[in-house]
Amino acid sequence: MDKRMLIGVGLLIVVIVFSLEWLRSGPSLEIPPEVLQQDIFIESAGLGDATTMLEMIEHGVDINGHNPVFGHTALIVASRFGHYKIVQTLLDRGAEVNAEDDYGFTALYWAKKNHKNEVIELLESAGGTSPTVEGEGAKPPVSDV
Repeated sequence: MDKRMLIGVGLLIVVIVFSLEWLRSGPSLEIPPEVLQQDIFIESAGLGDATTMLEMIEHGVDINGHNPVFGHTALIVASRFGHYKIVQTLLDRGAEVNAEDDYGFTALYWAKKNHKNEVIELLESAGGTSPTVEGEGAKPPVSDV
């Protein structure tokens, strides 16, 4: 090997060692437990996982808590995916029917946007309101998720 190749290999080894050390100890990706808990709760509502959702309610999760990224609540997500029983359970447990996400949209808006007719009726009977949905009455897309 010539001198330049040895220097290049040596530098590469140094970079690899420092990178591995940084990965081992460096940057902290700690997520506060309450944020993680809220995200799991909202995700369980969106997946229609009543068991996890109810267990978390029993352990004191904020039923009206918002996701830190888009501001969705469990009710908004469950409505968006048309999980009628989950929506009913959340309403029965005190979920705010007109809670808004970071864009000002409610659960009823998302149910209408995704043509979840049973959920629309349920939310309207619970006093749900909604901004106008673009293309309301038009042929539904597969999903706007």
